[in-house]
Amino acid sequence: DWLALDLEWPRRIDRYVVASQPGDPAYLPRRFTLQASDDGFAWIDVDSVSGNRSPRVERRVAEFRARHVRLYLPDGKPFRIDELELYRDGVPGA
Repeated sequence: DWLALDLEWPRRIDRYVVASQPGDPAYLPRRFTLQASDDGFAWIDVDSVSGNRSPRVERRVAEFRARHVRLYLPDGKPFRIDELELYRDGVPGA
């Protein structure tokens, strides 16, 4: 399963947030990978999280540029994602 976003044109990203406030802890996304693509078909892994127990995960990543961004959830359902936030802070060395 995945949640994919078309950003309409390539954007620079160096930080992201995944927020989930499930009423049932079984719906918390425990493992996921942030992926990037220029065409929406060929994906590259940007960052991976495993063993998550937090309803809000905020991660800095090496700056990348992509038109399409996908949150890939290899364990499938059930999960709940309330927000996927993408940022470019421009912090050197991030």
